[in-house]
Amino acid sequence: MDIPHQRLAYFRVTLESGSVRRAASRLNIAPSAVSRQIALLEEALGATLMERQRGGIRPTPVGEMLLEYCERRSAL
Repeated sequence: MDIPHQRLAYFRVTLESGSVRRAASRLNIAPSAVSRQIALLEEALGATLMERQRGGIRPTPVGEMLLEYCERRSAL
């Protein structure tokens, strides 16, 4: 499966930022665009990657694995 780099980047920035709105601001795009790319990523993987909590967005166990993958991939 080939996942577009942009979707992985949006996913990572969203988790680093703690919210879709802050991620969108950092990426200079609309929050709806960030949400859409994350939804497409979740659909492609067949799993929920983030959950919203009072303190912001947190990765699910699958999201944590994907985040580790993103970090390893960027380290190469």
